[in-house]
Amino acid sequence: NDNRIEAASRYTANYNAVGSTEPLHYLKEIPLTIAKPFIEKWHYSQSVPTGKNIFFGWYTTDFTGTAILYAVGDFGIGVNPNLAKYLTRLTGKNVNQSNLFELKRLCRMEPINPGLPLTKFLSLCHKTLKRDYGIRFIVSFSDPEHNRFASQKDVSYNSGGIYKAANFEYLGKTNAEMHVVDENGTKRHRKYPYRYMQRQKVRGNPIKLDEARKILGLTRIRTEPKDRWLLDLGEHRKTSRRPESKSSRIISDPAGKPVARPGSSASL
Repeated sequence: NDNRIEAASRYTANYNAVGSTEPLHYLKEIPLTIAKPFIEKWHYSQSVPTGKNIFFGWYTTDFTGTAILYAVGDFGIGVNPNLAKYLTRLTGKNVNQSNLFELKRLCRMEPINPGLPLTKFLSLCHKTLKRDYGIRFIVSFSDPEHNRFASQKDVSYNSGGIYKAANFEYLGKTNAEMHVVDENGTKRHRKYPYRYMQRQKVRGNPIKLDEARKILGLTRIRTEPKDRWLLDLGEHRKTSRRPESKSSRIISDPAGKPVARPGSSASL
């Protein structure tokens, strides 16, 4: 419920900036237990992708010094195993599985805080991914079905203004995909009936894919192509390190300087 979501999205900080006229904010790597309820509430998909995920939370504090989770970014390995090779052919750059992450989810709470632009949040995330994980490339996909420009600009893309503002390069549109919708008009992943078919096979009741869709009351639809974006963070000059206790450390303060978690002697 909302009380659990609010409780999960709060982290008490003991070092509010005395006399500051701006809210204290900082980046922190967070676990699934905190990221999941936030994404399900504030992202249009209302879901967290499967696979490897690294979550970053952007916190701001109120006048009492209590930290409130304002935005969450979900980075990790995407579902397309051939994406790195495709991006290499498209850009001529050395994109590979070890230096590429996908920005899978990006969302913030309402109401919007003009003093906390998501471009700043992304910049902090990207610096950390490059430093701690050796990531050079960030790919993401904007969905015109959910974030279409109110009025079409004189550009070839029609969604993803946040990526353009964050210095991503536009790399064209993806192919349209086939998904399914249920009887209530709710879009389901295209693999949903396939997984149902596989479960029936295991139970000794083999059925065909079209039968699975019929049983589940699903109709196939073709989704609109998405806009593809890529950001090159540059060569990684230092050996990447895998920090300990990532889910409990604060990565940067408002000035972007590394700081330790309150009460910790660690130097980051």
